[in-house]
Amino acid sequence: MKRPEQEDPLAYRAVRGGLWVMGTTYFEIGFGFLATIYLARTLPVAAFGTFALAIVLSHLCSVQSYLGVEIAFAQGNDTSHRAIGTFATLRMGSALASVTLVLLLSPFLRLIYSDLVVDIALILTGMAVVRAAAGVPAILLERELLFKQTSLADSLTVPISYIPAFILAATSGTVWAIVAQATVRTLLSSIAIIWIGLRRNRTLATLEWSFDADLARHYLKFGSVLGLNTIINQVRGQIMAFLGGTVLGEYQLGFLNRARQTSGWASTLFQGLLSRTGFHTFARIKDDKMRLHRAFGNVVWFLTNIAVPISVVLIIIAPDLLHLLYGPRWLPSAPLLRILAAVSILTPISAVAVRLLIALALHRMLTLNSLLSLTILVLLGIPLALNYGMLGLCCALAVTQVGVVVFLFAIVHRRAGITWRVIPLRPIAAAFAALLAYYALNRLYPMADLPLFARVPIKILLASTAYGIVVAALHGRRISEQARYVWELIRGIRSPEADG
Repeated sequence: MKRPEQEDPLAYRAVRGGLWVMGTTYFEIGFGFLATIYLARTLPVAAFGTFALAIVLSHLCSVQSYLGVEIAFAQGNDTSHRAIGTFATLRMGSALASVTLVLLLSPFLRLIYSDLVVDIALILTGMAVVRAAAGVPAILLERELLFKQTSLADSLTVPISYIPAFILAATSGTVWAIVAQATVRTLLSSIAIIWIGLRRNRTLATLEWSFDADLARHYLKFGSVLGLNTIINQVRGQIMAFLGGTVLGEYQLGFLNRARQTSGWASTLFQGLLSRTGFHTFARIKDDKMRLHRAFGNVVWFLTNIAVPISVVLIIIAPDLLHLLYGPRWLPSAPLLRILAAVSILTPISAVAVRLLIALALHRMLTLNSLLSLTILVLLGIPLALNYGMLGLCCALAVTQVGVVVFLFAIVHRRAGITWRVIPLRPIAAAFAALLAYYALNRLYPMADLPLFARVPIKILLASTAYGIVVAALHGRRISEQARYVWELIRGIRSPEADG
């Protein structure tokens, strides 16, 4: 029997790497979830709003995100000392520029926000310099689909990073506990990535790096359109927190932040998979339309089947879950969580489409999509937020997400020949059927009188069972075939002919 690397190294490494990303990401989610329970019960609601608002300001001042040089370097095949040196210089220079920008803007920001928010934003922006130092080894490792090393480095730093957070939460009970966790994790994970990268490629330490102005202009030109798209995406992604924190205050933003983090349990997983395995896989097979179509459909199907059951459970148990885990003071987050969980059902489709457009270098289409979604969100979000608060913002996001999915799929259909048939409608239909079945059962046998600690697991079991029965009836055969395909790739027994 041939080794998997001899048969289909791309599929083999992509699947194995994806499983490592999935496993370590869920470890991070699980540990972070347990840690957040303690922090949410210990720290005031406003602390989470303060930190979220500081993140918004830091992201909006992130110069390195706007230049797009990481994608430009990752897409090319040049790993010479000239390319590495040029990329490293641009990456570090843009990180330092971000810090400088926050320093210059801080007098004006302090007129609008508290000194605490601005100080934390400056610290978070400073961490970008640390991440920039690990940029070269991280990209070189992931270009080869060596996600095991980078994933382990990330996940192992999570438990350590929470030690100072727990100490500060117990002693001071302030937002600095959350800041400590974020900074310590960035420092430790960056050091680990640098160490792994140097061990994997020892020539990096002795490489005579050089800066090429022409290559730098090429990277900046390539990333300029993508950078514009990133600016718009940054604003779009942070507009809810920005409007919530600026108009409604840090306290109300704390409830939105809790709802967004809880609804993001599924999206945290597949965003990690896409940003690391998805992009590199699509970029390698972008010239093979048949494989590209099949890969796109498989990724959308796989991620949707991860996100949908989690969303169904969250919609059903939202108030009970928040009460049980974080305490009754977090109950105002429940309606926000339900809306965001429903929106996350569509997120895998748009996320995969975006990664495909990046791999195909269709940056103008991404920019147009970002402008469209930002326009819808602002036009709907501002009046709805002023009239209905955070609930209005979440409703505006739901409408925006539907428009994004329709627009993106029209683009990938036109430019890459992806048909609408790859959209996994059956899991989505199963979600609606499971919700209807649960609420019908709940009307016959109300569970409000059950103890809270019993009500949550019973609801989870009922929701999971209802969804599982419906989805198995609708496409149990497809689930079996996909599971067998992945298992054969993992074991290395999948032949090229079997792959089509």
